Amino acid sequence: MEIKVWTYSEGDEFPNRRSSFFRRHWEAFLIAFVAIILAAAAWSSIAARSASQPSFTPDSPYVYDGADVLDYSVADTLTQLNETLESQADGAQLYVVTIDNLPLGQTIEDYSIEQAQRIGAGDSKKDNGVLYTFVKSTHQDRLEVGYGLEDRLTD
Repeated sequence: MEIKVWTYSEGDEFPNRRSSFFRRHWEAFLIAFVAIILAAAAWSSIAARSASQPSFTPDSPYVYDGADVLDYSVADTLTQLNETLESQADGAQLYVVTIDNLPLGQTIEDYSIEQAQRIGAGDSKKDNGVLYTFVKSTHQDRLEVGYGLEDRLTD
């Protein structure tokens, strides 16, 4: 077995060392790292937004109690009230949404308006829906009233 020893004397050139894989491809690593961070941020934003979308069930078609603050009888009472409203008040509807926290970066006003539009409460031609939103963590609440009811019910 032969061992080579390299010694340097003035005027000699240093041996040509190959740089490490990382040194040669640092830009690709940086781009991949940034892409992973952006993908994670986008995914968490989508997951948070979808988690904050209330879903109404057939048992409770007008109440979404995500914050778990309402008694079960509220859903039944609200269903009966909505049946009465639909028959006697030109199809008006009242929805209640409670959530633990607002989605990141969203105000209760933005969230409530977004949900009112998504739910489509009331008759779409008469715009006579009402949405009451309550956020448990901040103790904020908001009442969204469709334009068709604003002469009888102000928000």
